[in-house]
Amino acid sequence: MPARITHFARALAIGASVLAIAHAAAAEGPTPDPITTSKLDAPLFYQLLIGELELRSGDAGAAYQVVLDAARKTHDEELFRRATDIALQARAGEQALEAVRAWRADLPQSLEAHRYLIQLLVALNRVPDAAEPIRSLLNLTPADQQSALIMALPRFFARSTNHKQAAELIDQVLQPYAAQPATRGAASVAQGRAWLVALDTARALQLAQRSHEQDPAAEGPALLALEMLPGTPAAEAIVIDHLRAKPASNGIRMIYARVLSSSQRYGDAVTQLDVVTRNEPQLAPPWLTLGALYLELRQPKQAIAALEKYVALAKSDASAASNPAHDAVDDEDAAPTADRGLTQAWLMLSQAGRSTTRSARSRCCRAAPR
Repeated sequence: MPARITHFARALAIGASVLAIAHAAAAEGPTPDPITTSKLDAPLFYQLLIGELELRSGDAGAAYQVVLDAARKTHDEELFRRATDIALQARAGEQALEAVRAWRADLPQSLEAHRYLIQLLVALNRVPDAAEPIRSLLNLTPADQQSALIMALPRFFARSTNHKQAAELIDQVLQPYAAQPATRGAASVAQGRAWLVALDTARALQLAQRSHEQDPAAEGPALLALEMLPGTPAAEAIVIDHLRAKPASNGIRMIYARVLSSSQRYGDAVTQLDVVTRNEPQLAPPWLTLGALYLELRQPKQAIAALEKYVALAKSDASAASNPAHDAVDDEDAAPTADRGLTQAWLMLSQAGRSTTRSARSRCCRAAPR
């Protein structure tokens, strides 16, 4: 028996079973609430089922055609996405591009269709072709969300093989937004990040400085400057000035402390973390990092104090997380992180304790009469 007939027969059997169960449930149960009529009629149901069976049997080309045809008939965004994903799984870039273009043509207001199209064009090394859909995506995005999208634009080009070309395109499409007060800061940061990836640090620094001058309290220019450290020392002035304008910017301080630590500027990193622990004394992670830095500076007493504070806060957080009334949205990820942090803290406390003992013995030996 031909494979396609077998698939069709199997689809009929499954479809009949589903319909029988649905009719039985309707006959036995109470009168259901009114529901919205679905576009999924019987022929379309069988068409999609056959498409999925074709995919499982290894015929991605047939599955793609079936699902894309259904998407065009129903104007359904989920089906366009499914057809695109089938082509991507089969590494058929041109077919994926065909599906996304059909998706965008059929649903021109779809933001997701635009995002898919931009990413595909970049992946297919057609960077110049991405300019038009980026402009369209920016126009469709609500005004209060445009800055966030502009800042994220360089991520679309992460896989580009020509970073200079990508930076030039971003400059081009953001030119109107660089002149508007509401979006000019975000535009400068996005342009700067693109040029930083293109290894033009002088231009990236200039854009970061321009954006910072427009709004010293904005975090975007400071984050861009942090990405440029330690290779571009002049960028540090942007970070320092931002922290002066916004002393409570603890996220920037912690990243800055990490950069300082990686450059072995442990004393400067401690200074930043001291401010964070004063601003938010109940935040556990800075205490752990502070303890590690004090160990590097061979100050075991200060390390012990910071690490003991971390252990107390981490245990308190773990106790709250284990409470059934606690909102456990991120508990699955938070628990292993807390366990690792406590293990690190105990190890460092042991190390600090040994250092304190050795220091005390050394003082005793020096003080003993000869």
